[in-house]
Amino acid sequence: MILMWLGSWALLLFALSESQKQVSSIFAPLQKTLLDKGLEGSLVSQVIRAASVVLGEASPEKSLYAGMGAANLRVVGVRSAVLLMCLSPLGAWWSLLLASLYLNFNGLLFSGLGALSFVPFVKGTKSASYLRLLLFVGLFLIAGDVALRSSSVLLSYLGTSELAFFLADGRFMSVILLCLCGILLNVFVGIEFWSVTLALCLLVANVISVNGALALFAGERTGQMLLFWWRSRGLNQECRRLSTPLALVSVSGVFAGLMLAGFLRGSGGIGFSGDVDVFREKILLFVSLSLVMLAVQFISQMVWGHFAGRVAMNEIQEVKYFSKTWIRQEFISVSMLEWLRGRVHKRLSEIKYHRQGLSSVKEGQIPESLKARLKAEEDSLQSFVQD
Repeated sequence: MILMWLGSWALLLFALSESQKQVSSIFAPLQKTLLDKGLEGSLVSQVIRAASVVLGEASPEKSLYAGMGAANLRVVGVRSAVLLMCLSPLGAWWSLLLASLYLNFNGLLFSGLGALSFVPFVKGTKSASYLRLLLFVGLFLIAGDVALRSSSVLLSYLGTSELAFFLADGRFMSVILLCLCGILLNVFVGIEFWSVTLALCLLVANVISVNGALALFAGERTGQMLLFWWRSRGLNQECRRLSTPLALVSVSGVFAGLMLAGFLRGSGGIGFSGDVDVFREKILLFVSLSLVMLAVQFISQMVWGHFAGRVAMNEIQEVKYFSKTWIRQEFISVSMLEWLRGRVHKRLSEIKYHRQGLSSVKEGQIPESLKARLKAEEDSLQSFVQD
């Protein structure tokens, strides 16, 4: 029975991850159009275009790494790269929308419609993308229903032990422990918003409280930013200058949002009518308070970005680009990666042109360190384009 519950959670993770990718592929043409127009311009147009790109990604993690990748490759200005990173919480819209559908609709209907995407005369058409999205939404809802039915095994394992009471307790110590567990689990679970699926499963099973579910979510958001900082530490000094304060500000925003969410719940600031059953009320409350946390994180990042985006980028930097691990583990989406490669071609051409110009200058007039840096940058960018 425990394997059935674990299997349902794994299916929830799979369906959530694949639905995110499907949403991103649906919006990819619009993203390409916006990116081809450029992210530069007036502040208003920059914000609108960057926000549209982030919403189309449907993934805060991918938007965060896309902004850092653009800054690292120096294919856009500092303000444009910072905007992508600061606006990244907007990408959570799809995951929270899917969470709000949990136990509210029959997944078999969505899966049945989605199965039409495998029909030969539908496969390969534009409609197939939307049908595949419905398929993954259906799988998510079916897995949620199975998790609810098999949740009794969790209660039987926990029984009336002290651990059961501790997890169900929504007070300070329990919340802090679950938050720390969320930070640690984030290192091992590589799927974004795993905390949403786990929190929903445990919440409807009455294993944890709403405060505990929010603590798991806060732990994942904190863990994501700490991993982002860790993975950016080997980049050039411009990226390190951006990643460290952003991680600190973002984590502070997460905890401030967690405290605000707890205050709103305790004061009755967010509530639902008596027509909503217990399960759905918990789910809607969790989604609503998660939005509050993301809003505080978003505001804190935007305040930091207002000042960070004004600093000019130093063109003379060490050649330290992000590793191939970023590409293999899909930290950056396929559509964004293609766009970055296209912009790198332009920068690569400029570097080759400058190196040809330097070859005509008399020996000794240009420092050897500058020539070596340009050569190393050309080799690195050439490798990135060819991968």
